Amino acid sequence: MLPIVQNLITVGESIDFNTASNEEIVSAYSEILPPNAEELMGLRKKLQRIKLTLSKTPNMGWSQFGSLMGREFQESLYKSET
Repeated sequence: MLPIVQNLITVGESIDFNTASNEEIVSAYSEILPPNAEELMGLRKKLQRIKLTLSKTPNMGWSQFGSLMGREFQESLYKSET
């Protein structure tokens, strides 16, 4: 299992994404990133898009947050962003 998936499961068990504030969700996503996050391709762009989405969608549910993280990070396994 990818580290980001393991981290996503761990955070999902510790925070209620249905009632969490945006600040709590932003804090949670930083815990989800794997230890080598700086080495992931296009990380800065991904984080900017995640923050933008979180600011536009207050109190998104767990499934929405998981989809957002998955959408942003699955492509980094296959290609580089410029």
